[in-house]
Parts: sequence; structure tokens; C-alpha cells
Amino acid sequence: MEGSRTSLDKWRTAIEWVSTASSINATQLKDMIQVTYKTAWRMLHKIRSAISMLDASCMQTGQVRAGMAFYGRPLFTYQQTPHEHPVWVSVSEEQTVSKQGSHDHNSRVYVKIKCVQNNELCGEKLNNQGKKRMADTHMAATANINFLSKWEFAKDPLLKQIFVDAKEWINRTFKGIGGKHLQSYWDEYCFRVNYAHNELPLNHRLACVCISRC
Repeated sequence: MEGSRTSLDKWRTAIEWVSTASSINATQLKDMIQVTYKTAWRMLHKIRSAISMLDASCMQTGQVRAGMAFYGRPLFTYQQTPHEHPVWVSVSEEQTVSKQGSHDHNSRVYVKIKCVQNNELCGEKLNNQGKKRMADTHMAATANINFLSKWEFAKDPLLKQIFVDAKEWINRTFKGIGGKHLQSYWDEYCFRVNYAHNELPLNHRLACVCISRC
């Protein structure tokens, strides 16, 4: 927000709406706070960037379940298609800690949805290179990771529902997202899930994140 010509009242409105379950897209925000589409998009992009920075600082610990899902795959299609985006969905069952080792989260679970590159895949599974990157980037060294198969993922009520809900939210609110900015939308969705029951109201938490990181 530093150096922005947009008033703090308009920033506050954007933060409050991103904190809601439905969130908001740039067209809706443009009309709501009376700015150009370009300004609205940049505001939301900066807020999501702050969320992504927060998530990047948090490492999953304890028992971690993880598996692959594919965004953009048509219904009843069971093979890879050229236009889909592979993602890694994981949930930890213990308190998540920051990379500096301090406790940063008090909820029972912590969720991550991360985009996967095609060269990290072997069929519909992560190859060793992909597994190493996910573990090194997003999980503490002490984490106990259970890599679920395709069928185990489909039967896991929490992981599957998280992905389905996130996918439906993206499609409903933004009418689908291309690969370039997709990661920031996954991070936004996971932020609301991870901090929904935090001691701070979600909009207060997000305001603190934006003030400290934007």
C-alpha cells in the first residue's frame, strides 16, 4: 500500500472482501470502490502476493497427507489433457511453524495447494524431483509425509473436499484462471481455510499481513 494513490478506505474494503468466503474479483471491486479495472486488479494482486509470502514462510509439520489433483480437467475424463494444471494438495495435522522456527499458527490443520510443473510428473504422480521440491520448500525436516495414490486421494474426505471447494470457488468467482497467476488464487483460498479459526478475525489478520509485507 506504500506509495499508492488509492485511499486507505478503498484498501480496507478490498481486504475485507478478500477475507470473506466468496472473496471478490477485479470487476466487482472496480464497481464497488469506483476505481479503474487496472487499479482494482493491482490491488488484489498485491493482497494475494502478501498472502503468498506468508504461506511461503510457513512449513508444514507433523503428519502430512498429500496427493495430486488436476485443475481444468473435464468431468468424467480420466487421462491428462493439454489444458489442465496439475496441483499438489497437502494437509498437516499439527501446528505449523515458520521457517525461522517460531510458532505461527494454532489451528488443528494447515493446508497448501501448490502448482506442479510438467517436468515434475511421472504420469499422474510426482516424480522424485517434484517430491523433493515440495518437501524442501513447504515441509519441515521432521514432517512425516504420506504420499497418497490417485485412488487414496479420491477417498480422503478432507483433501478431496479442499480441492473441490477451491476449484469451485475459482470457477464461480473468476470464471476460471490461467496458469500464470493460478498459484496466488490457490494461496488465497488456503489462507481463508488456515486462518478461519485464528484468534484474530480474518480481516484483521489479512490487514496485518498486508501492512507488514506489501
